Amino acid sequence: MWRGLVVLLAPKVGALAPQAAAAASSVGAIKELQLFSAFEPRECVLAKKLLGASLEEEATDSAGSAWAASLARMRRRAFGRDNPPWCEEVDGLETLRGAAGAMREELEARLGEGEWTTASYGKIAPEWQFRPLWRHGAFLDDALRDFPRTCAAIERSRVRLHPWQDLACGFARLPSGAKIRRHCDGGLVSWTAHLGLFVPPNCTLTVGSETRPWVEGEWLGFDASWPHAARNDAARDRYVLMLQPLRSDAPDDQIDAVAHALETNHPPVGTPHAAVWTADGRVHSTWRDYTPRGVTLAPGKLLGATPSRLVTPLLEAHQHWRFRVSSRNKPTPRNAPFDDADRVRAHLNNNNNKIRKPDLLAVDGAGDVDWLGFARHDTVAGRWLAGLEGEDTLAGHVAFLTSPAQAALWLPLAAGTLLDDDGRTTIGFGEARTLSHRKRKR
Repeated sequence: MWRGLVVLLAPKVGALAPQAAAAASSVGAIKELQLFSAFEPRECVLAKKLLGASLEEEATDSAGSAWAASLARMRRRAFGRDNPPWCEEVDGLETLRGAAGAMREELEARLGEGEWTTASYGKIAPEWQFRPLWRHGAFLDDALRDFPRTCAAIERSRVRLHPWQDLACGFARLPSGAKIRRHCDGGLVSWTAHLGLFVPPNCTLTVGSETRPWVEGEWLGFDASWPHAARNDAARDRYVLMLQPLRSDAPDDQIDAVAHALETNHPPVGTPHAAVWTADGRVHSTWRDYTPRGVTLAPGKLLGATPSRLVTPLLEAHQHWRFRVSSRNKPTPRNAPFDDADRVRAHLNNNNNKIRKPDLLAVDGAGDVDWLGFARHDTVAGRWLAGLEGEDTLAGHVAFLTSPAQAALWLPLAAGTLLDDDGRTTIGFGEARTLSHRKRKR
């Protein structure tokens, strides 16, 4: 029931779906720069393949034939081949078969307890239910309490569960008389495996064109990105242990980049957006936490001691800000990861007493504005930032992400006076220090 990989990576029709091959290439380049700046090239090979494949597809109804064809093309592009609908062997699953009896005992004792979730697409599986045991790399507390032997057996098996799949590990219930409509799930980096626990007769799973019955104590492994359906024509409910093991050709060191692309709120393409800028001249368009204690860019990716600022275009509440430059105020050399002191002084001397509207704000880890950026009209990145008419927005965005130092001239807040839009009223320093983006996910 999981469509996330394609839905979150695919462009929105009319917004990001390019009509020409050149535009598609530019969009792909921008998305890669936005999503994978924190990763080494070897860590995002698979994620980039999936991203590139998704940009050429449209997210459609998961019960439709167009969706199935789209997923088939993505499988071939991402993994170099198409895999069969059924998976006959998955490392670690055979060791779990011997624990099926203990799992049955624990499940039977808790059937009327706990929280069972439903499918996210009710029209496809309105009666299907799931009791999660493990999520995001760890067993849930109630699972360890209610199903200790089951959790211990899964732990011993060393099955590589999909760490960011909400349905990666748990018990699945298909009630008597229930059906799951034919559909495809979008998770391409994992298989789906069912270990039969309570299985009545006349209870079957169809994947592709082949139908197989569930059998108590036996595994059914399949690729859920293929069209599949299920039905329980028996008088009793069906229960299985459901796992989502990672594919053997989805390496551990590449899963974090895939997860980051899935979890991240994707910044817009072609439009300035908030990003973390660092002293080494890099732009990180996506991040998880930005606090005085440090910056987390992605799972396991800490920025460390590199000086940084959270840079954002002027918000609606700050559109009235103007800045009067003063050459009398001398900035401290290199006190922010932008322009060096000599360049700032030259700009101050050439623009003394001029009043300009800022285009960017730089925020420190405490959420305080301390630098202002002014778009440079003599560079591609700067003209794009300023929103000048006639500029190629995709080319400008690429230039902005690859050469951020050319996009703007930076002045510290202390190098002048912040004014209201009438050019006379001084904005208090306290008002300028109110923009907080702490712990804001992108």
